[in-house]
Amino acid sequence: MSDLTRLRTLAWGVALATAAALTGASPAWAAAPANDDISQATVVPGLPFTDTVDTREASFDPSTDNAACGAATVWYRWIASADDFVRFDTVGSDYPASLAVYTGEPSDLSLLECNDGSFGLPAEIARQVEAGVTYFIAAGTCCGGGEAGQVGPGGNLVFRVQQTVPPVTDFAVAVDSGVVSRGVVTVQGTVTCDQPATSFVEVTVRQRRGQRSAEGVGSGLIECGPAPTAWTFVLESSTGIRFRPGDAAYDAIGSAYGHGGGFTNTSMIDQPLRLRPGG
Repeated sequence: MSDLTRLRTLAWGVALATAAALTGASPAWAAAPANDDISQATVVPGLPFTDTVDTREASFDPSTDNAACGAATVWYRWIASADDFVRFDTVGSDYPASLAVYTGEPSDLSLLECNDGSFGLPAEIARQVEAGVTYFIAAGTCCGGGEAGQVGPGGNLVFRVQQTVPPVTDFAVAVDSGVVSRGVVTVQGTVTCDQPATSFVEVTVRQRRGQRSAEGVGSGLIECGPAPTAWTFVLESSTGIRFRPGDAAYDAIGSAYGHGGGFTNTSMIDQPLRLRPGG
């Protein structure tokens, strides 16, 4: 083979390899996210904060990641500027992401709270934070095995931090009176919450009548706050036995949902109630 032929053959091979690379015939691997490692955690400069990142090549590092709270994480670092109540979430992500919040140093992290995203809903953590404390937040992939170097599957992560209101911690339902008219009971009471919230209240009234009982249930959604909010339910017996004036009993259960998230429950079971006659 002449030198000219050899040169032509070599040039043709280089051209083919270049064309294959340009057309994607050779596999191309995506790079890991810039904040794949805690040492390169994305800084949250202030609130509200939103970041989007492709996490398909994020990896699991057992020296910093918590396998029980998702694998293949990306990291964020935030120093709280004031005592506050904030919410971290992954709303808008196209895969079941997990969240974990830590304090401490990268080499010695303390897990504060975890949401592994295992119910298929966007992961969310709402909590009190302290001024001057550094928080590390890991957003990972739900239900990962936690093997060193494990990648993805991940997806398009949307990570948000914003101020919110604390969850409802003080919620009370009071049953004040029961009035019977034509076998039907009108029950009145109040509901209070330590902050503006939406509550669900259900009241069941029972009255023993020999071997049988009258029983009725009323329920509703009631906006509540620190000042007592009045409610009224009209209860007809579902057993075919009509209510009469006299001794009875009630159960009252309820849940209050804060407008910023979080809820609390209350219940009063088998409480006495004197039914008064009405017009």
